[in-house]
Amino acid sequence: MVCEAHGNPDPILRWFRDFAPVDVAASNGRIRQLATGALQIDSATEYDQGKYECTASNSAGSRTSNPANLYVRDNRTVRRMPPWFSIPPTSQEVMPGGAVNLTCVAVGAPMPTVRWTRGSGAEELPASMSGGGGGGGGGGGGGGGGGGGGGGGGGEGGDGGSFAAPTGRNVLTLVDVTRSENFTCVAQSVMGVAEVTVQVTVKALPKPPSTPQVTETTATSVTITWDPGNADHVLYYVIQYRAKNGDSGGQGLNTALGGGGSHNNNNHHNNNNNNHNSYTEVNSVATTRYSVGGLSPFSDYELRVLAVNSVGRGGPSEAVEARTGEQPPSTSPRQLQARMLSSSTVLVQWEEPLEPNGVVRGYRVYYTTDASQPLHAWPKHSVDSSLLTTIGSLTPQATYTLRALAYTGVGDGPLSPPIQIKAQQGVPSQPSALSAVAISHSEISLSWTAPRQEVVTRYELRYGPTRTGEQLVVSFPPATSYSLRGLSADTEYSLTLAARSDLGVGASTAPLVVSTLPSAPSAPPVSLTLSALSSRSLEARWGPPPAEFCNGEIVAYTVRYRPLGHHHHHNNHNNNNHNHNNNNHNNNHDSKEAHKATAGDDDDDDDGGDDGDGDEDHDDDDDDGGDDGDAVNR
Repeated sequence: MVCEAHGNPDPILRWFRDFAPVDVAASNGRIRQLATGALQIDSATEYDQGKYECTASNSAGSRTSNPANLYVRDNRTVRRMPPWFSIPPTSQEVMPGGAVNLTCVAVGAPMPTVRWTRGSGAEELPASMSGGGGGGGGGGGGGGGGGGGGGGGGGEGGDGGSFAAPTGRNVLTLVDVTRSENFTCVAQSVMGVAEVTVQVTVKALPKPPSTPQVTETTATSVTITWDPGNADHVLYYVIQYRAKNGDSGGQGLNTALGGGGSHNNNNHHNNNNNNHNSYTEVNSVATTRYSVGGLSPFSDYELRVLAVNSVGRGGPSEAVEARTGEQPPSTSPRQLQARMLSSSTVLVQWEEPLEPNGVVRGYRVYYTTDASQPLHAWPKHSVDSSLLTTIGSLTPQATYTLRALAYTGVGDGPLSPPIQIKAQQGVPSQPSALSAVAISHSEISLSWTAPRQEVVTRYELRYGPTRTGEQLVVSFPPATSYSLRGLSADTEYSLTLAARSDLGVGASTAPLVVSTLPSAPSAPPVSLTLSALSSRSLEARWGPPPAEFCNGEIVAYTVRYRPLGHHHHHNNHNNNNHNHNNNNHNNNHDSKEAHKATAGDDDDDDDGGDDGDGDEDHDDDDDDGGDDGDAVNR
């Protein structure tokens, strides 16, 4: 068989039989490729029969010849073989709307025609040419050309709707595939018929799993199980949950159950709280049993499950509702207040906790005249779910401390902050929510909530420095805020507030400690001494200002000096900046290039000046006080 090809550079020729390379080496010299490119077969047998093609290749590309069919006959009879598939088609998977090629190659003697049918075989499909395949060859009654694209079984055919089946090879191209179907390749000759059926499966999104079942709940977790609901391969599941009131329910640890095939490795929480109905997600769940944790106690949740495969996410399952278990309250009763109904009976009111974590079964009010005693020694008064109660048999004129807690079926919550009340009828109860903030080095601003439903004629504010224990009293008309002025800088103050009526002063609030802001020292350093180190240097040493005049932590000192007899000429040391200003002389006192000695550090920097002598100017607002300092001027 002759094959010629031309190109630059010269191409290399290779022979193929039935689309497989011809193995010249394995023929023991019976098959040779000549220098001209021709293929020579000696002593041909029926096994040499087939469709032959020649391919020419160089660095610029490759080109394949038209096929030639070789039939081998002996001198007496023609050898014939029934059709068989040398390259059978295989089943394929395709994305929805995608395309796929089904290739079918058959051989025989004579060469069979190859056609495709859909389903049960009643509908014949057009051939789709690929790479020159399907061309007519000798002996097989091959039709040329074939049809165009299959288009899911459609395409162009011959006249009158009949299709010329190609010989040996048929490629069916399916486009815009939307459903799964079976296709059959039929190879036919006078020697018989061979068939092979393959399936084109359209990949689909997974079906929703079954409705989850709640198997266990705790105060902070819900365990669910579900059936996959999918015969197709599922990569993983996504759990979506949300609180029925719209809250996502918190972000916490999610614990997979051991021993039940449950895992929780590398799962991710996505909390899409763009609106109050959003779900929190747990991704990459590999099992059908999972415990969602980090939930709020005694809260109603909706949970649902989605399956994910290689195509994407399927639809969610039906949601299941679950309620987490109870816990003791996380917070105490709010707005605890007390008011005397008589000299021995008090009315106590409060609001329910912000986080009850269950059904509040009741409240306990603790009260005592000695708040230093342990809580178990305090008298207590139990109440059901009511938000107020009265306590009688109090000692008149005594001051009582009261605290309250809420409890659920599983335990007690924390105690409320203490309040105080004086057992005297007509005396106002304690102001609440007292807060204070330092405005400056000499002013503190206070605010509070006035006693409810009580007549207050004035307030009494007691305050004083904590380091001395001294107490001062200021009285002012009814208000809910007050500015305390004239205080010392950088000083810690203790403050208490009480309301007064015409019948007396009520109980004071608990002490509130606030510190004023620091300010510049109000006194100069002390014990300044100078000593000459050389003809051009002095050593200065000093002590910090008295503690009551430091007004905060000393961070640096400024040393100013001048030659005697020059009243307006200053040189200044600034140890923080380490500037050596020997030549910058300015007669203006307000223009300074200061040398600041850091508190507690020795400074040997050389700042030029006149010989040795200098005096210190202590009337400088930049002077700071603190630890002992020294400076050397050379």
